[in-house]
Amino acid sequence: MKTIKKIFILLLAFIPTFVLADTGPKPTINVTLKNMKDSNYLIDLMSDFSNKENLIDGIVERYNDYKERNIYTYHEDNWYATAIRDFLLWGNIEGNSTHEHSFTYFGVPSEFKVIIEFSDGTLKVSEKIQKTSFNFDVTIDVNDMKVISKTEDKNSVWNFIKIIALTIVVETLIAFLFKTGKYYFIAVVNLITNACLQLAMMYLVTVSNYIWYFIGFELIVVGLEYLFYIKNLKISKTKILIYTLVANLVTAILTFII
Repeated sequence: MKTIKKIFILLLAFIPTFVLADTGPKPTINVTLKNMKDSNYLIDLMSDFSNKENLIDGIVERYNDYKERNIYTYHEDNWYATAIRDFLLWGNIEGNSTHEHSFTYFGVPSEFKVIIEFSDGTLKVSEKIQKTSFNFDVTIDVNDMKVISKTEDKNSVWNFIKIIALTIVVETLIAFLFKTGKYYFIAVVNLITNACLQLAMMYLVTVSNYIWYFIGFELIVVGLEYLFYIKNLKISKTKILIYTLVANLVTAILTFII
């Protein structure tokens, strides 16, 4: 019980650091609009709602005022504006002076169209775009809604380093609370297993249901770490199992909430 209390205190102390560092393997689509002369516009990603028809009539609470707007009511077959409906896709749909917009979290689609509602209510929709990397940048010419460029997010390497570093810090600190010993060994194991996890998520998984891949890979990581630890740590197998589950559960939860 004392160990669990210490873990919660530790998490409360370090949450601000996690938030600033944007922890977690969350896919991202960054959209840049070129030749945009309007700043009072709305933008969203359209995606196929064939397998999530229950969300078609829904709306994210913070966008309730937009339910009568054209960007919400417009659809092409089963393609609808997504961030305005699905709480699993985070993004600021309101226009800004930079004309740059980021969409992220667990509802990022693998195929999408960019939809824009201008201040006069008119709509423009891009062609269908295939997301080809975990973090994906696309630039759209607003004049004809054609794609000017598509690139992998230039910050992928830096984000990868931050995620690995924070995961090692969190799981090693939890190891201190469990008094596992061999903390450098635990840090090295975490470096190897979580680097493999992040690389798998970034380069092997580009589909929108990647959350299930993430859970599957996490279970593999738990199993591998447990096998490493029982051969090298001088504590009971039960304590090793509990530590491994708690450490990975904490970092997995942080992935979802941060």
